[in-house]
Amino acid sequence: MTEIQLEKYASIYDRLNEQPDIQELIATPLLQQLDLEDDQKLYIQRTLPWQDFNIYNLQAVIDEIGWDTDDYPGSFASYVIFVLKP
Repeated sequence: MTEIQLEKYASIYDRLNEQPDIQELIATPLLQQLDLEDDQKLYIQRTLPWQDFNIYNLQAVIDEIGWDTDDYPGSFASYVIFVLKP
């Protein structure tokens, strides 16, 4: 190789070295999406049934004691039943 070819190659190599790794650019959002999907699956499988069960229990207690959520719209019971319930 001539000196001019080496300089051209070196300048191209230097410019490429300054660029971020293409595999990292592609992999990072995909891995983040997979982590998010795994977290959502775990929430649906493990947490949501217990949340629904507790909302049902709270509703049963409220119905039993006669707590009217319309009379107390800012109460915790109203919040749990109407806001957290999917």
